[in-house]
Amino acid sequence: GIIENCANMGNVLVAGLKEAVGNHPRVGDIRGKGLMVAVELVKDRDSRNRDAGLRNSVVDDCFRRGLLILGCGKNSIRFSPSLVIDADEVALAIELFEAALESRA
Repeated sequence: GIIENCANMGNVLVAGLKEAVGNHPRVGDIRGKGLMVAVELVKDRDSRNRDAGLRNSVVDDCFRRGLLILGCGKNSIRFSPSLVIDADEVALAIELFEAALESRA
């Protein structure tokens, strides 16, 4: 059931991130395939200029909160959780990420 869990929890993660931070003025894009999910951070939605500083700050804040995420590319954050993650853990990851992003806005 690992492959099925990856697909299901990946959908939950993407949908949850879109609901929680999809309209945030510093989020340029949320995308993913299975449990490999990325959130792109930008200076503003109109210009879509990359914001590596914000990305690094959010990654550090998430680490302090107990959420391990990775910077990727110039301004994106990669979620790549355990293949056996459950819905409660996905919800917690979204909550911690949203709090870290909001604390930087």
